[in-house]
Amino acid sequence: MQLTFVAQSLTERPEPTPALAQAVVDAWQLVGRKPTVTSEVLAGGDAGLVVSDPTYLTGANPDGSLTQLSLSTKAIFLQVMSPCIEGDLDRLLAGS
Repeated sequence: MQLTFVAQSLTERPEPTPALAQAVVDAWQLVGRKPTVTSEVLAGGDAGLVVSDPTYLTGANPDGSLTQLSLSTKAIFLQVMSPCIEGDLDRLLAGS
């Protein structure tokens, strides 16, 4: 079983800076994440930065978790996947 959280903001914003990405890296490191920053060119030529643990486009961590923040002038997108755990969600919810 695995939980996924996704949030996005589709509003125009200033171009993301390496300093902003580094601030995210610093915050995530405080809670045990091991993030990296990757530059990305999006559709339409918009430049973006992706802060991700594990490194962007390499899959998930060994426990199945993933934390990823994509920053561009068009949107901010956050995806968080929990570690995988054994269990049947329907059965777990029925017992609560």
